[in-house]
Amino acid sequence: MWDNLLIRNLFFNKANIYKNYFINFLLFVSCIFLLINPAILNGYPLVYSDTGTYIISGFSKFVPIDRPIMYGLFVRKISGAESLWYVILMQSFIVNSLVLICFQNLFKSDKSFLKTFITITFLSLTTGLPNYVSQIMPDIFTAIEILSIGLFFFAIELSIIKRVYLSFLIIFSNLVHSSNLITSASITILFFIILLLLKERKQLLPKLSIFLSGILIIFSGWLILPSVNYYYKSGFELSKANNIFFMGRLIESGIVSAYLDDNCNSKNIPLCKFKDKFPMDAPKFIWSTDSSPLYEGGCINKGWEGNWGDCWIEKDKEYSPIIHEILTTPKYLMLLIQSVIKNSINQLITFDIGHLIPMMDGSPIKDLIKIHYRHEFNQYITASQAYETLYFRSLSRVQNIIVLLSILICLLFFTIKSIRRKIRLNLRLFTFFIVLGTIINAFTCSTFSGVVNRYEGRVIWLLPFIIIAIISSFNRIKEMLR
Repeated sequence: MWDNLLIRNLFFNKANIYKNYFINFLLFVSCIFLLINPAILNGYPLVYSDTGTYIISGFSKFVPIDRPIMYGLFVRKISGAESLWYVILMQSFIVNSLVLICFQNLFKSDKSFLKTFITITFLSLTTGLPNYVSQIMPDIFTAIEILSIGLFFFAIELSIIKRVYLSFLIIFSNLVHSSNLITSASITILFFIILLLLKERKQLLPKLSIFLSGILIIFSGWLILPSVNYYYKSGFELSKANNIFFMGRLIESGIVSAYLDDNCNSKNIPLCKFKDKFPMDAPKFIWSTDSSPLYEGGCINKGWEGNWGDCWIEKDKEYSPIIHEILTTPKYLMLLIQSVIKNSINQLITFDIGHLIPMMDGSPIKDLIKIHYRHEFNQYITASQAYETLYFRSLSRVQNIIVLLSILICLLFFTIKSIRRKIRLNLRLFTFFIVLGTIINAFTCSTFSGVVNRYEGRVIWLLPFIIIAIISSFNRIKEMLR
């Protein structure tokens, strides 16, 4: 009798375990598809004007003049030259896995799969997160990087496998976009400088082994990226045209005009003949091939392959001494600091989801899909984005409200001492790190590229996410208010 009862209990226990595994699996798979819902509704993964460059670089294995090759290789390898759906599925898997690790190891929540599902559902309905996951673009890896670094430093009792996984994500995220190198380094340096200035620094700093290994992982990208470029015969350097985008920002802010007004009479500077007719903004300076001084001499007409890049390289060398003098002259440096502060604030509040223009007739992406993903070509040409602009106005309005509420709740949590005490120390540090990450991202992008909604939109969902995390860390709402 007792043997039968024992066998029956073991059977039911195993059945419950398998049932829980199955439910967790279904919840996680549901999360993956929730984050690619915009692509499902569109009928194909979302594409951007830069998507074509990534596809070309991945298949041709050449380093673009204006960005790293790693995301192009990621698209090529993950898609298997078969389907771009695999790319956004992988991006969704990565984001969901990080959210799950947050609940398991940082927030110490029971029912972590269920809470991940609830969180992803909420973020999918109220933020632009799914749009960035669903795009064949590296934008989502900025948020992935910030989350991964925060987890690496502040998640408790991470397994070796998870720590290695986070390390890989940090390194890879640094390699898919040059701005991520600056962002990750700036967040880490500034964050730990702030901690070192506090009296409780011994209590706040992570273990020395974690700190040192994290620093090594974060800064390794500065060596790995030029090594990758060297492997693909593009020289041992981060980029062949580091100054081009920054020059666009200096022109847009009026600093270059001020510099030329002071120096054109005494120095032979080729840009002087353009000083009264500069493009009004950085994008026009960089991409207006018919009017920008960047393309002076008609090099763009010689063809895109090689010569277009050679033009950037030539102008990069021409602009280098101008930028150096601006950065080392107090007058222009003060103008730059004022511009950086203004643009960073502007970027912080510019995060609407925006719109995606049609990528059909006249778009090189159409031909690239036809060549490299030909069995998906019918999906591409029948997708909504092929013929119409995709607007996300309603979702942008909802996101604006959610972000504002998240900021207010965050201030409430951390200004009311009784509530702040109930938030675990590592979660408080993680929250501070995430908030700092969104600020540094705005600084990096607005300073070295421009104020563009997608730059901050790709990370702004982290704010409501962290509020959900804090609330979930309380066992009961009454406990939080007690």
